[in-house]
Amino acid sequence: MKSFIQHYDKGVNMEKEIFRFYVYGYFRFDGTPYYIGKGCGNRAFEIHKRKNRHGGVNLPKEKSRIIILENNLSEIGALSIERRLIRWYGRKDIGTGILHNRTDGGDMPPKAKHGRIMSEEAKKNMSLAKIGKTRIQSQEEKDKRKIAYKEGRIKLPIRNNVLHTEDTKKKMSLSASIQIHTPRGDFISIKDSIKHYKCGSKWIYDNLKNNPTEFYRLK
Repeated sequence: MKSFIQHYDKGVNMEKEIFRFYVYGYFRFDGTPYYIGKGCGNRAFEIHKRKNRHGGVNLPKEKSRIIILENNLSEIGALSIERRLIRWYGRKDIGTGILHNRTDGGDMPPKAKHGRIMSEEAKKNMSLAKIGKTRIQSQEEKDKRKIAYKEGRIKLPIRNNVLHTEDTKKKMSLSASIQIHTPRGDFISIKDSIKHYKCGSKWIYDNLKNNPTEFYRLK
């Protein structure tokens, strides 16, 4: 993708423009990016104050190292490109690449910070836009994520409001009656151990299978 440098002009009022978003990058002196972000207005040139996701990302002192990669985008379009670029360059915190990003991108800012409430139609359009989009990873990326997962540096997300088949419901009911032992003590069910460890069920089952000396069934 061809990159170009474009600095934000404070005299331009972009708030009334529909396609006011852009994707930017912070670059090292060797020409490689160390952070990819999405924003509007003067976002690319502001210090990142949110410590939970972007803390520790230094704003380049040289403005020439702040590069607008794509502009004149809708918010959904900017989020999609941000996510794709982060996947392409990889993240340092999980061992998949060179970026200091702490998320995979594509997530919306909190409403209190964002300053707007999305309509139901906009939410529906965003949901439809994600249908059929599968994230493809190389084998090397998969192996690195497996290592990070086993070391506890990343955890599988806990999904809510998922519609299960009858067969899955039976398996879930069965697992609820299984008592297990873990390094943190005994639990009366898989569900209780999941709540305690704050992880997904797959992590528990993987340990029951691959780490039988520390994780095993009592019943």
